[in-house]
Amino acid sequence: MSWVFISPLVNNPLDKSKHRPFNARSEIVEENKLFHSSFRYKRCLKPSTGFFEKGFRIRKKNYATIWLGGIWSRWCSLDGAEL
Repeated sequence: MSWVFISPLVNNPLDKSKHRPFNARSEIVEENKLFHSSFRYKRCLKPSTGFFEKGFRIRKKNYATIWLGGIWSRWCSLDGAEL
C-alpha cells in the first residue's frame, strides 16, 4: 500500500524527485489546496498497531488495533491506469 498523497494534477506520481506528502496536519488540512477536496469528500479510517511521531513509536501496550483518521485520493493516467 502506498502511504503518500498523490495530487490528481500530477503527471507522473511515481517520480520520486517530486515532493509527495504523506502526512496532512490537522491544523492546516482544511486550508491547504492540495488536501481540500479529499478532506471534504474522501475521508477514511486506517487500522494500525502503531505509528511513529518525531522518532517515537506510539502504540498500545498490548499492540491492539488503533484507528487513524485519513484522507485519500485517486489518480488516473491518460491511458486509464489508476492509483
